[in-house]
Amino acid sequence: MPLPYMRRFYTAYNAGDIETIASVMAEDVVYHDMIYEEPFRGRDEVVAYMKKVFGVASPRPSGPPDNSGVRLRTPSLSYTCIADHPC
Repeated sequence: MPLPYMRRFYTAYNAGDIETIASVMAEDVVYHDMIYEEPFRGRDEVVAYMKKVFGVASPRPSGPPDNSGVRLRTPSLSYTCIADHPC
């Protein structure tokens, strides 16, 4: 996921904006959350999971800022840059 999409994702996640989160995901997205052994597969499954998360999570960011200046909502949100695809 290129950096502009990642920033939109993190900003939307911190705001609890599920519609925007869904808009930056591919239909066949695979979303890993460190607290689950298996990833969530497909946009619909990820959106359903996010709805549960935002049903119980605090609306204020609590994690440390990452190097792009976006404050992460939880420490489990992370991304990995791939060598041939710059972030």
